[in-house]
Amino acid sequence: MTEGYVTPDAPTDIKCNAGIFIFTYPGFTVRLDHLHEGHDELRAEVTVTGTMPDADGLLLQYRYNLSSPTAGNTLTKALSELAPAVPWRQVVTYVFHQVLRRWREGEPLRKFEDVQVNTDALEHRVWPIVVEGKPNVWFGDSGSLKTYLAEYTQLMVALPETSASGLRAEPGATLILDYEDEEGEWRQRNDALLRGLMYTDAKPAIHYRRMTRPLTEDIERLQSMVLEIGAEYVVIDSAGPAVGGELVDPKAVIPFFTALRTLRYQQDWGDKGLRPCTTLTLAHEPKNAEKKTAFGSGFWRFESRSMWEVRRSKDADSPTVNIALYHHKTNKGMLRKPVALQFAFTQDSPLTVAVKSFNIGDDSELAGNLPIKAQIKLLLRDGAMSEKDIAAELPGVRPTSLHPQLYEAVRDGVLVHLPDGKFGLAK
Repeated sequence: MTEGYVTPDAPTDIKCNAGIFIFTYPGFTVRLDHLHEGHDELRAEVTVTGTMPDADGLLLQYRYNLSSPTAGNTLTKALSELAPAVPWRQVVTYVFHQVLRRWREGEPLRKFEDVQVNTDALEHRVWPIVVEGKPNVWFGDSGSLKTYLAEYTQLMVALPETSASGLRAEPGATLILDYEDEEGEWRQRNDALLRGLMYTDAKPAIHYRRMTRPLTEDIERLQSMVLEIGAEYVVIDSAGPAVGGELVDPKAVIPFFTALRTLRYQQDWGDKGLRPCTTLTLAHEPKNAEKKTAFGSGFWRFESRSMWEVRRSKDADSPTVNIALYHHKTNKGMLRKPVALQFAFTQDSPLTVAVKSFNIGDDSELAGNLPIKAQIKLLLRDGAMSEKDIAAELPGVRPTSLHPQLYEAVRDGVLVHLPDGKFGLAK
């Protein structure tokens, strides 16, 4: 039984990332994952696999309390019966100690002066609607085409494609975490969009996983998948089942975002080689709410780094659908201007969906959601108007709100107040 086998004092390689620890020795590997701490103990699932002649394959896979001497003795005894020549006492003691220490130390303390700033770092994975390396949230009514748009951005990242939409993407592998549809639904949309892009034979690097458990309960398996496929851009559809709890409860929402932050890509497991994934979570909006935001706790807004609202025009008879994205939150710089896109659905079989940009001012319904100043500017494109006429064209704007906005725009140099009392666009 493994005669002549010699174990070094320490493993030849240690990989540690996002709650997954792998210790590699000559002849066997010890993996610890699914760590959970509670009641002054740290439990982990321990998997030992061998590559020795008479101890090959899976040797053992059980949960153990890393803080318990009894658990260590039990594991040592079980492994000694499977591969007696290996000094399992030293191995188990070393592995348990390293995981306990690293788990409780957490992230290292750093001085700002030692932090390297990458001035060439990306700001967007999909410009300008998906911020790179951060949790992004889009919200909108059911049927707003936010899922279609999310899949379109994945195609742009995976191909990458510069298209008539005006969006620009940084290339990389992508992953769909689907709580709502089936694989076939995503594939149908994918193929229709590819035909719209004239990429009928393309095989984009998009990976799919149907989800049945809340993200926080499945995060370690997801972390392994992200590392395995090198997924840089992850789409979660949708927020409700992904959280698995009350969306109005911060105790459910905050752990969801904390779990998202652990997703990191790149095959290099060293700390310096790992980069945070860009994530996009699709959410619904509350009914009849005065303030537009994602349904649930205010922490959807607080924890996301960028939040966009997706709205569509309600034209049921047209094969083209206009949508607009309105920027509601950013943690860096100013809010972006609205993005207007048109989805053209063919009536032929197989379905083809083409996406292009359009001027939001050409759709009065979508333009009506713009800030008052933006609506005024669109209205004055065809010539100067009096305040009374402007008010008549903007029935959704109260006169008490319109008057100060007009004069503020004049002070800012956006509009001019003409001698005849009308307002016009500044040159």
